[in-house]
Amino acid sequence: MNTLIKTLVCIVLSIVTVFCTTFQVYALDFDPCQIYLYTDNTPENTAYIDILVPLNKNNDSYVDFTNPPLWYMEDGENKPLFIDKNSQIAQYNDNGYSSLSLHTEYVRTMEVYDGNIYFTDTIDNIYKKYKNFKAVYVDANGNILEITDKFSVQYNAKKPYAFIVNNNHLILRIFGINPFTTIICITIFFVSVLLFLILLIIFIIRQLQKKKIRK
Repeated sequence: MNTLIKTLVCIVLSIVTVFCTTFQVYALDFDPCQIYLYTDNTPENTAYIDILVPLNKNNDSYVDFTNPPLWYMEDGENKPLFIDKNSQIAQYNDNGYSSLSLHTEYVRTMEVYDGNIYFTDTIDNIYKKYKNFKAVYVDANGNILEITDKFSVQYNAKKPYAFIVNNNHLILRIFGINPFTTIICITIFFVSVLLFLILLIIFIIRQLQKKKIRK
């Protein structure tokens, strides 16, 4: 009985340690205000990919027009983008969606040539604010080529904060653990604690019974 209780104590302590240290290990390995954009299978003439969010002029973060990206990478060379407030991407507002980079105060810099977007707020806060995102393929003159329909979220504690665009699907990767995995871990933790308490109570009762028999 003593051996079993010691084993359960070790298991519970191990689970607690894993929960407490997992996020600490990766907490300083990334900038929560920077996100990288991965692309694959882009349409012909795509110069860069912008992100659309549910946004209208009444939104507190809406601005008429910000500083657009100036350059994009093609065949290893930087080439100019010709985007102004009259470009199709700047004018786009179908179904309440507008450009995140051109109409919000949250984008500090969008470096198209290396795929980085730098925000004035954390990615987690921006995700909580808008909930849904679309990717839009844009040419060098600001014309819209295609817009994605599918959106999903992935959780990753090692390499978070990325937009992954592939054909018609946009994935936002953020910091954390998949909710389903979290539920399983929490369940295992509480079951372990419960079993430990039950066995501890049984052990105490038996010890008391032994003392009575000796008397």
